[in-house]
Amino acid sequence: MRSIISMNFKVLMVVFYCLLNGFISLMAAPAAPGFYEIKQPDGTYFLGHQKGDEWFNWTETLDKSVVIRNKNTGYYEYAIIKVENNKEFLAPSGEKVKEDKVGVSPAQRNLKPISRKDLLRLRSKAIETRKSFK
Repeated sequence: MRSIISMNFKVLMVVFYCLLNGFISLMAAPAAPGFYEIKQPDGTYFLGHQKGDEWFNWTETLDKSVVIRNKNTGYYEYAIIKVENNKEFLAPSGEKVKEDKVGVSPAQRNLKPISRKDLLRLRSKAIETRKSFK
């Protein structure tokens, strides 16, 4: 009798572990692959691609420009790196993404390009910040 209870407990623990492990892996997922049309509030579209993960994410255009949605206006705008209270983060630049602007270099838009190195640094800081809250 005791061995049946012990065996049922072991089976229950294995099932619990598998469910928990599967649930945790569902929480962390990379962004969806491929480009898709993103509609601006004025009805125009541009092609964008989600990048990043649950810790830090952004959208890129076909020419790999980093864009971010302005929460106040609803428009996607070219991103800049902003510093407030010694913390860096991506912020909207005020320049809306337009179909005819895709392919124009950041220098032509008078914006500093955001490099992969910059994005990795911001992601590392975002992860550190979130871990400090736990």
